[in-house]
Amino acid sequence: MKHNAWALALLLSAASVTSLPAQEAADDPWADFVPVTDEMFANPDDGDWLNWRRTRDSWAHSPLTQITPENVSDLQMAWSWNVEPGTFESTPLVYDGIMFLAGARDVIQALDAVTGDLLWEYKRELPEDACNGTSGATRNIALYGERVFTSTCDAHVVALDAFTGQVAWDVEMEVWEDYKVGFSTGPTIVKGQVISGLTDCRVFREGRTGCYVVSHDPTNGEELWRTYTVPIAGEEGGDTWGDAPDFLRAGGSVWHPCSYDQEQDIILCATGQAYPWTSVGRGHEGEALYTNSTIALDPDTGEILWYHQYLPGETLDLDDAFEHVFVDVDGQKRFYKIGKSGILWVMDRETGEYIDHREMVFQNVFDVNTETGQAIVRPEKIPVDFETPIFSCPSTAGGKDWHPMAFNPELRTLYMPLSQSCMDFTAREVEAVVGGGGTGGFRTFAPMPDVEGQGLLAAVNVDTLETVWRHEQHAPFLTGILSTESGLIFAGDLDRYFKAFDAETGEVVWEVRLSQSVQGMPVTYEVDGTQYIAIPTGLGGGSPRAQAALVPDIRHPMSGNNLFVFALPEAD
Repeated sequence: MKHNAWALALLLSAASVTSLPAQEAADDPWADFVPVTDEMFANPDDGDWLNWRRTRDSWAHSPLTQITPENVSDLQMAWSWNVEPGTFESTPLVYDGIMFLAGARDVIQALDAVTGDLLWEYKRELPEDACNGTSGATRNIALYGERVFTSTCDAHVVALDAFTGQVAWDVEMEVWEDYKVGFSTGPTIVKGQVISGLTDCRVFREGRTGCYVVSHDPTNGEELWRTYTVPIAGEEGGDTWGDAPDFLRAGGSVWHPCSYDQEQDIILCATGQAYPWTSVGRGHEGEALYTNSTIALDPDTGEILWYHQYLPGETLDLDDAFEHVFVDVDGQKRFYKIGKSGILWVMDRETGEYIDHREMVFQNVFDVNTETGQAIVRPEKIPVDFETPIFSCPSTAGGKDWHPMAFNPELRTLYMPLSQSCMDFTAREVEAVVGGGGTGGFRTFAPMPDVEGQGLLAAVNVDTLETVWRHEQHAPFLTGILSTESGLIFAGDLDRYFKAFDAETGEVVWEVRLSQSVQGMPVTYEVDGTQYIAIPTGLGGGSPRAQAALVPDIRHPMSGNNLFVFALPEAD
């Protein structure tokens, strides 16, 4: 165990918790609650959505088959729920008929998954200026034992009692007023540990300024290990930051939950870009490890076992910081990964070695080295001053941004939500002193040439990397993808449409227009023989929403976050 400084306190005064009165045992939704175990993550019940992408392989694929391409058009709204204002990109978790929902601004709620009735609510008291940016999102939470775990936008990791929402423990990772970093993604449970990744480390301070992955004991919040994603001088990889002092080595955010490969017993975490974004702003042209990388960690110690950097020295905020989808092909253990570059990487998850790649959208920034499996920025796309714009395709909306892919194992097909937009990017000078930092760039979005629409949903065969089908549309997609065993794909967009696609053909077989842009992670679950589809709608979302400037004809309300739940009508 590494003895890093950490604070642990029971902070009931820093949050409000509302619980319903006790119910009769026959009506008590908690009466048959069984503590969540590691074995459940490896083999979840068909009707539950127990993990961020349902299973540890990040397939976001459900074995449920009640809703089919033939009857999906009969879907009706079962219930809906209004959510706290703020950035809302959530993944509802459902376990044994209870839905656990992370709302905006670190509000966590337990709901009856059949009726939508509120069971309890945890509402965190936050610093006034916290949760206002991208880090205001809580993309997922975690269940384990009889607790709900969340990591907050003011840099705390918190355990809640699953039955009441009461705080079991609260660990402050960073003092918000000093560093102003937080978590935009929730924890992952690995071998009885709570694994969290820090984000938005863009403020310079004495010593380290990079982000890290941290492990906590779920019973008491004790920190077990911590691994920094940016090395300082003298550490392995530290020379890739040139002669930059330690306090100017920032970034390496962990924007998505880390993945656990149980067969290999390794944790895979994806890291984001360096801060400032541009090499001219950073003052060096080094690779800036371990940014834009997959790092493989020993779950017992946090030691980096291997890494692969996709975009060495990246300089336009086109980071590759998103999910790993595990798929075996002819006995080879692979993962598939795609980021803002729009390049789909195929990697060996035992060694981290490059296998193949496929460019999914038009890009004019990178040349791919097929020996190393790295995308190298073309010299003419590297900003050299703070006045001259660089025309870049894709834009910072992607390629693919934070919206995760899905995989149908029967069809051997990956489904990915992509964006077809470009940008004029101008580097911004930042103050190289303690308290400085920042992102280091200005962006003006521009249309991508020769495309039929800004939104693209692409289906790709994992064995051949051949495109199975493409669905282009005017509105950008703003959700992760949901796959079901019955052959359906679900996705939502800026124009308030939530759609079901035939997984084999890409045909739209159902759509509904909701009250707000459809944004977040759709999930499906079953209670008492009825299959439900749940989808968040909301605001925020960073660059994917900012590209709406390219489609000014698409109008949507400027307030309102909600969750909508659908089911088939009851049979007569």
